[in-house]
Amino acid sequence: MDNLRGRLTDGASPYGDDRDFDSAEDEPVRELPPADSVNVGSFAADVHWWIDGIPVRQARTRTMPAAATAPNGPTNLQAALWKIAAEVSGDRPTQLIVLTDGETSLPDARPLAAALAAQRVRLHVLAIGAGAALPALRTMTAATHGSFAEQLDAGRWLEGVRSLVRGAMPDRLIDGPVELRFNSPLSILKPRRIGQANRTWQKTTAARLGEMSHPAGPLPAAAMQAVGNGQVVACAFSPNAEE
Repeated sequence: MDNLRGRLTDGASPYGDDRDFDSAEDEPVRELPPADSVNVGSFAADVHWWIDGIPVRQARTRTMPAAATAPNGPTNLQAALWKIAAEVSGDRPTQLIVLTDGETSLPDARPLAAALAAQRVRLHVLAIGAGAALPALRTMTAATHGSFAEQLDAGRWLEGVRSLVRGAMPDRLIDGPVELRFNSPLSILKPRRIGQANRTWQKTTAARLGEMSHPAGPLPAAAMQAVGNGQVVACAFSPNAEE
């Protein structure tokens, strides 16, 4: 599946206050599947990664933004994007989410978009200002099959980031026949083919009771979790009468 391997915020943006900025910073990590890898950083004169290629479940324990990342200096978005295009391996899709006021210039917009697309990077932009670079950014998001949204109200940045991240994520509904098999203690149930299922991520404390086939490898289809003095079973599919 796609991973959110890079996300940048404009370290030079004067819009909003620190509370709005901090909330918008943390939101993408909360929205992501725990097993995905994530990078989170800021850019002004250069790119600074606060979180660099670690699992989402680990990133959720980090405090963001780091104390040294207060808005400062000019926005050098073009250099930041060129750096990302050079750093990503291109071995899997990368969803790059950028929050910026657009107060910069992007003379290399066309070749930069081509470089990102060649590395399988999809650019998603949340514009939090009305800078001159926004038309170029809108063109770049289209060229990389990403998305573009504007939100000038700092009080709604969190909402805007949430919407952008969810739009960048792959469909969480598995639509198409997949093979379902059960593990002990449910191995007495017969394997079968199911038409639809939810894409799920198993907690490390849960016991897997069943799994389903998927191009990315076997996915959890049912699991059991201890809750208090009892056990809770969750399924990613609709059980039949026998199950």
